[in-house]
Amino acid sequence: MSSSVWAPESLVKKSGNSVESFIRMQKKHVGMVSNPTVVGLLKACNSNTYSDSIIQGRLIHGKIIEEGREFDVYIGSILIDIYSKSQCVTDAEFVFRGLGSRKNLISWGALINGYVRNGQEMRVFKLLDEMIQEGIQPNEPILVSSLKACGNLRLLKQSRKLHDLIFKIDLSSNVGVGNKLIDVYAKCGFLSEAYKVFEQISRRDIISWNIIIQGYARHGHYLHSLKMLERMRKEDLPPDKVTFLGIIRACCSFGHAKLLHDCILRSRLISDVEVGNALINMYAHYGRLEDARKVFDNLPNQDLVSWTTLMVGFSHNDNPLGAIDLFWKMLQKGIEPNRITFSCILHACGKARCFIHFHLIHDFLIRSGIQPDIAIGNALIYSYLNCGSLKGARKIFDRMSDKNLVSWTTMIIGYANHERSLHALELIQDMQKVNIVPDEIMFSCILRACDTIYTPC
Repeated sequence: MSSSVWAPESLVKKSGNSVESFIRMQKKHVGMVSNPTVVGLLKACNSNTYSDSIIQGRLIHGKIIEEGREFDVYIGSILIDIYSKSQCVTDAEFVFRGLGSRKNLISWGALINGYVRNGQEMRVFKLLDEMIQEGIQPNEPILVSSLKACGNLRLLKQSRKLHDLIFKIDLSSNVGVGNKLIDVYAKCGFLSEAYKVFEQISRRDIISWNIIIQGYARHGHYLHSLKMLERMRKEDLPPDKVTFLGIIRACCSFGHAKLLHDCILRSRLISDVEVGNALINMYAHYGRLEDARKVFDNLPNQDLVSWTTLMVGFSHNDNPLGAIDLFWKMLQKGIEPNRITFSCILHACGKARCFIHFHLIHDFLIRSGIQPDIAIGNALIYSYLNCGSLKGARKIFDRMSDKNLVSWTTMIIGYANHERSLHALELIQDMQKVNIVPDEIMFSCILRACDTIYTPC
């Protein structure tokens, strides 16, 4: 082994080119690399894309083994992290086991976090048990990762076991661990236990409040959410955007919606476009288009989501012409539609049976260069049929490379409604050939088509 040490500090600082420089230097058979340089190279590698990270990581790992430094716990921990981020869990375990008795909290935590990241949550608990049996007490990051594994799988029994451990090692009041415990209990539907943990945290932060408030909202306890929101205000902690978005998206009654809107007005977050868009969607959901329109009009900067959400609200609440009018106004503002917008507005044209607007918007879609997806294709079929053009609908249907049950059902209903029962039955046979399973709506279409063909003597 060469005794010369290769450790240019500038190489480590310039992380964008460090690994590439290392590869070039190794081709020239430069000798040993210093530990700080190896660490810098690995960190640079860890920040790269998946494909680059794994290729470069293996190259550096090979050099580390060649120089007999694979047992360095700090280097090993970074390698575990690189391999787990690259979905190479077996390689991460190999490095971890190779560290032997030199493993520390960082290396244990890197592998546990790797298991969670790669959807192997059950292995987390085995490793945690092994860790405890070896007399190593888990720290906050390890407990947070383990609780995340419990939350992902909704494992209440394992969560309680971890809760006991947290209490035993006196981390119950730790805000990071406490927040994750609240989240796990809330996800499992045990809101009383989530609230107890919330009360035990000595220095609650905005995340603590958001988790408990959203937990109540998610499980339909909206009054509890609003009471916690009011308590939060009394404790001089202003709610943030996350607080309101979680409640708005779970809100299930118009009465609660108005109370929530009043809270948002007091918080001065009403001008935030994301909060405003959620409110527009909430009011549209309850058919309160005037309220939705007021929120929209008061937003200082409406974005594409604002316009599309209001269009969807108008269309779903039997005002498709209102949606079409919004679409043209949006274009005048210089906002370009996306696939979701086109899907919504084309469907609105079909509802309104307005072929002129439909033809203009379809032409605009073609000129926009946006490739239609299934949702747009289905909207085009629906609109052509509602505007009385079976030929146009079938043309779109045949051109669709991907079709779902809605595509087939819409076209078959179109044939049945226009008394083209033989065409409908032929399409049903074609559908069966591509293994599309009919639902109740489709079966009713089949019965209707058969009924129009069979006429008793």
